[in-house]
Amino acid sequence: MSIECIKDLDLANYTTFRIGGKADCCYFPETKNDLLAIINKINTNNNPIMLIGAGSNLLISSKGYRGNVIITKKLNKISLITPEIIEVQSGVSSPILAQFCLENTLSGLEFLIGIPGTLGGAIYMNSSANNQCISDNLLELEVLDLCTSKFITYNSNELNFTYRKSQFNSQKELIFSAKFKLNKTNKTLIEQKMQEIINFRKTKQPKGFNVGSIFKNPSKEITAGYLLDKIGTKGWSEGDAEVTQLHANFINNCGKATSIDVSRLMLRMKSAVKNQTGYEIYPEVKYIGEPTKEEEEIWKNLTVQ
Repeated sequence: MSIECIKDLDLANYTTFRIGGKADCCYFPETKNDLLAIINKINTNNNPIMLIGAGSNLLISSKGYRGNVIITKKLNKISLITPEIIEVQSGVSSPILAQFCLENTLSGLEFLIGIPGTLGGAIYMNSSANNQCISDNLLELEVLDLCTSKFITYNSNELNFTYRKSQFNSQKELIFSAKFKLNKTNKTLIEQKMQEIINFRKTKQPKGFNVGSIFKNPSKEITAGYLLDKIGTKGWSEGDAEVTQLHANFINNCGKATSIDVSRLMLRMKSAVKNQTGYEIYPEVKYIGEPTKEEEEIWKNLTVQ
């Protein structure tokens, strides 16, 4: 089957940062067959692939991306397999999944109500908050091997999740769907928990064009936000990229910020934390695309461990 390639799509419109240049070719699969057709076509031409869900954890180069982009937002089906087991496609928005669980009185994924991403991204980054983690209730995962064009199912005990990290390499595997075993609970209790999460985020996490936390916490006891606040990074800026006044680990695009603006600001933040506190902090946000020479050097410094 033939799937339309949309050329020169502005990727800024598909990230929560609203930063990014144009991509050579973009696809919007809606079914498993769509996905297979796209991968087979791309593999025939031996071109690179980038995956985007909600774009909530990405900094895309302002110079764009020379390759193929698969945007998963139309892979958005949720199925109730049994009263306590659900199957969810990777493009389902995290808040919509949380709402589905509420409507079906299922507990275990309440924290997703406050995460502006998709299931695929949440699994790839092993998202967690409010003493819940995406991997806690995972039964199995279906992925598409991008090299062989075959679907593979992993049981949860085969997967090695750690803090803000999974074993998945987006250049080798695409998360298609996941099954979760959740707990039947009183609906009112689920609503209360979700409302607490929403209220917390309203008071602690800034609005605007951002990707959430920029840096991972260096330990369970010390947060990156605490260290950045301690050294006074709130209000720091590069171009239209600015550290928010509400939270020192958030950067907002205040207008026309570019990927180099954000990259420079991140390096300033990381260097200041190291110089003034001795702690090393590393990016939670992922950089993708065509870097300038300066960006390439910055991101080596940001990610080297």
